Amino acid sequence: MSLGERIAEMRRKAGLTLEELAKKCGSTKQYIGALEKGQKENPSAKLLYQIAKELNTTVEYLLTGNINLKLPDASNLEPELQEIFFELVQDPNSQTMFRAKKELTKEDLKSILKFIKYITHLAKQKQE
Repeated sequence: MSLGERIAEMRRKAGLTLEELAKKCGSTKQYIGALEKGQKENPSAKLLYQIAKELNTTVEYLLTGNINLKLPDASNLEPELQEIFFELVQDPNSQTMFRAKKELTKEDLKSILKFIKYITHLAKQKQE
């Protein structure tokens, strides 16, 4: 089953129309429809996270069909950190880290993000 097929299946189970899901996720009916049909294959990490949240599932399930991963809610993070989190969610190497822990606590996530902030700070210093 593809990403689009899983989105369509979960949307129907949730009793949502394309338009309703799109509106909840800040997208368009046409774009969500194209995802479901496989005409678009690479939604942004942020949109994918929103879709998963609205469909009460995980990004990992939408991407792989695997239901073993439970990610913490990142909606209360600073926008820059949210974007990093969304990128992490889609990165296969990061998913391995998430799977190893099964469920991240807020403290786990804070530690990971603190480390990312530090690395980002070092990278910016190097550029200057």
